[in-house]
Amino acid sequence: MRRLLAVLMITLCVAAARAEDTFVAVTPGIESIPGPGQTLRSDQTAIHIRLSGSAMTASTPRVWLDGKDVTALVIREENRLSLPLPDVMAPGEHMVRVMVPTLTGARDASWTVNVAGTPPPPPAGARLQLVTNAGAQTLYEGDELVVTVLGPPGGRGVADVAGHFKMPLVEGPPGTYSARHEITHSDYVLGGKLVASVGFSNGTVLTASVPTPIKIFGQMFTVRIQEPVNGATVPWNFKIRGRTRPGALVTLSPSLGGPPRQPTLMGGAPPQVGATQDNLGSIQVTADSRGYFETSFGFPLHIVAVRYFFMVTALTADGAQAIPATFSVRLADKQRVEEEKKKTQGPSRNN
Repeated sequence: MRRLLAVLMITLCVAAARAEDTFVAVTPGIESIPGPGQTLRSDQTAIHIRLSGSAMTASTPRVWLDGKDVTALVIREENRLSLPLPDVMAPGEHMVRVMVPTLTGARDASWTVNVAGTPPPPPAGARLQLVTNAGAQTLYEGDELVVTVLGPPGGRGVADVAGHFKMPLVEGPPGTYSARHEITHSDYVLGGKLVASVGFSNGTVLTASVPTPIKIFGQMFTVRIQEPVNGATVPWNFKIRGRTRPGALVTLSPSLGGPPRQPTLMGGAPPQVGATQDNLGSIQVTADSRGYFETSFGFPLHIVAVRYFFMVTALTADGAQAIPATFSVRLADKQRVEEEKKKTQGPSRNN
């Protein structure tokens, strides 16, 4: 009975599409009616999505409309998904997103469809609120610049990064515009302003800016440690995670009681395995295609009263060497480790 109702509902949704409607490719394996950038007709009551190839999976795809998860509303019949639309949709662009789990990883696609009509103008006195990670911190190669603008819905916007580059602002949930940009080697901004502008159908343009001058040093080759934080107390075996240029060879050189000797920046080579002071032993790991690296480190000496220092360097295949980074940790004593274990495991069954 449940299957019969599902078939009936999807048949009604499909019946609303005209015979001349054709699926338009969004990305390999995912097609849509209406297609990207097309306008919904007044008689269209659903967005239709067709899957093919590796996108055809027994797993349930997830669907979002204007940033809201609407998977529960989707009707699926074999390789076709139908998303019934609300009775009333605001004029302008609406964002559709589909994520399909496959054997080789999730396939993610986003596109916009239009609803005919003129979006309403912003109310009198409306303002934009700009939120970004620029200004509060310096961004380096591989970092992501994130801009979010809150304001009246139905506009078209752009974020101008000190005249160096511009990022189109995409409206997801109504009134929320966002943009992302991964900092590249050619990006350099020192002391400029980030300004967001959103224009509306009546000619109104609202702007907002970051009061703090932004700093982007994409040309600087750095290696950064994301975990553990500098000065943290760690167990005898712990993870070290960080980011640098993709494919770079990262060398982590520990020392006991004081910072390791700085390597030569110009023409020098990073410390080699086993070449660090106190014979704690260096370790090497290669950064992945996005520059992330991760490795485990175990202390050969269990001395808890001192700090352990790490010198971190990175070297690319063409000989470029990163500005080295340093961090320190303290080794947790055995009693503290056992106490932490008891807290996480709860009371013993023997008690």
